Amino acid sequence: MFVMITRKISIKKYILTSASGRNVSVKTGETIVYIEVIKFFTDGSRKTKRIDTYIKVKPQDFDLKKGLVLPTDKDYLYKNDIVDRAWRRVQYEIKDIEAGKPSTAEVAVLFPQAVKGLTDYFDDYIEFRKKKRTPRGTLKEFTTCKNRLIRFETHQRKKLHFEDMTLSFSDAFNEFLMAENFQSGTIRKTYTILVTVLHHFYFRRNENKLNIDDTFKSRDFKQGKTSENKPKPLSKTELDALIAYKFDTDNLNRTKDRFLFQCSTGMRYSDTFLITPDNIVEECIEYEPTKTIGKKRDNLVILPLNTLSKSILENYEFDMRRLAITNQKYNKSLKEMFGVLIKEKPKIFKQSYTSHDGRDTFITNCLQQGIDVPTLLRMVGQESYNVMKRYYKGSRVHSIEKMKLVKQFDSSI
Repeated sequence: MFVMITRKISIKKYILTSASGRNVSVKTGETIVYIEVIKFFTDGSRKTKRIDTYIKVKPQDFDLKKGLVLPTDKDYLYKNDIVDRAWRRVQYEIKDIEAGKPSTAEVAVLFPQAVKGLTDYFDDYIEFRKKKRTPRGTLKEFTTCKNRLIRFETHQRKKLHFEDMTLSFSDAFNEFLMAENFQSGTIRKTYTILVTVLHHFYFRRNENKLNIDDTFKSRDFKQGKTSENKPKPLSKTELDALIAYKFDTDNLNRTKDRFLFQCSTGMRYSDTFLITPDNIVEECIEYEPTKTIGKKRDNLVILPLNTLSKSILENYEFDMRRLAITNQKYNKSLKEMFGVLIKEKPKIFKQSYTSHDGRDTFITNCLQQGIDVPTLLRMVGQESYNVMKRYYKGSRVHSIEKMKLVKQFDSSI
């Protein structure tokens, strides 16, 4: 036993017995040896945790006072060795916890953190974003970042706090993520999310009495490089073939309608299945993208209907909620749908597509048909010209056709 500042902790080797013998196996006459940890509080209360050593003994072969398996058990040396190791492990784990190091040990339940760490504040931030009606996918990104920080804490054997957000931390965390084989773009995204959380609490540091400075604003704090995902639109041949194809099941035909609606509107998954008759105004779809709610004042998207999008809406009485589906199930169904097409029409379909590729198809076709970028940005609920750059890597044939439209150079010498 040892004493700490505001409590006493007892660690001992222990077996559970009773007059009725209910903790003793009827078949073998044995009971389990535990490491029992008791935390005594200054108000006289206590909290107990028993940790299984997976060693079993007969009650008469165990000295409860000394915590020893007696020589009357033929395996007493081996059993005492295992129990002693478990007892020492618990001791070390308690010392680590008291030193502020993260722990997943069973005994950790007796030691709630008195001081909140960085990942605890991540939970607060996620709750804050939930109240702001942040999409579930975005919330998941913050949880993923938090879990990576927890893994780093375990690796460093030290709980992170705001005052640890230094350039040295940034270098060490980046090294850890690289060793975990994360791509540079993923590392950049992780740091972007971390900085978002730090930025939130930095401006609330006084009211929450937080020890956080502005080091995270430094250009050297962020690591990794932004990855540029290449657009993956359906070709005109693929799109025409998909429109004409009739599947054998209602499920795949509904999946086809979902995907073609995205191809003809450029809408994100998070917005597609929220459209109702109230969103249809004078032959246009009007909506506020969930991704930018609360971030932009001028958030309204005005998207003119085309023949394809209008026909799909008419089939469902202009209520896309009838096709609502989880993103995971949707992409799984898309994989099944394109699997059928690859098998049935191998000369046309060579690969599968995801829900985001429907948006790529819409943007690519609009650009190729000459819709100007400012108008297109408005139609797809986007404001960054940089995002459109990746769609502008057109083919040689497309560039030649566009040059023919410049009539000023039709003369020759």
